[in-house]
Amino acid sequence: MPHSKTSCSQALGPVTLNPSAQSLSPTHDVCRRVARSGPVVRSLAIAALALAAFWPGRALAAELVMFGSVICEHCENWELDNADIYAKTEEGKRAPLRKVSVDDPRPDDLKNIKRVVFTPTFVLVDDGHEIGRIVGYPGESYFWEYLGQLIAQLDTGPEACPPDAKKIAETDKTKRTNAC
Repeated sequence: MPHSKTSCSQALGPVTLNPSAQSLSPTHDVCRRVARSGPVVRSLAIAALALAAFWPGRALAAELVMFGSVICEHCENWELDNADIYAKTEEGKRAPLRKVSVDDPRPDDLKNIKRVVFTPTFVLVDDGHEIGRIVGYPGESYFWEYLGQLIAQLDTGPEACPPDAKKIAETDKTKRTNAC
């Protein structure tokens, strides 16, 4: 069944879809399921969302924010190599992907992220704070190696980085990551 903006609006109020998004996010999938359910489930879903939004000290989920552009060749390469598999990986489950265009105003919840100059830039965000970033996309092996280091920091902090990671980052003239 195709996604319907009307069904989401009826279930949870107005929903704005990102026109540059190529696929529906997991949030929209949940919205679609809630919209098909009865009024009791919809009421419970709305109450749960309201409680989660205003609960003091709530933990925000980690996410990998991909800053890209429609004219970015390397963003397109990342999409071809990884877009279909990312959500199915352990990394993707731990930090779902969120795409943000550098051509659009930055969303309010990402205002504290340092300036993004090059695309793609992947920023791992946890609890609203930047954990680290990968700038550029030279290929799959580079991306997955550095993403693994960033994800490891979610549980253990910067000490999760291999001892030589700082040395590699300092000697990497492209400054692709500040993970460690």
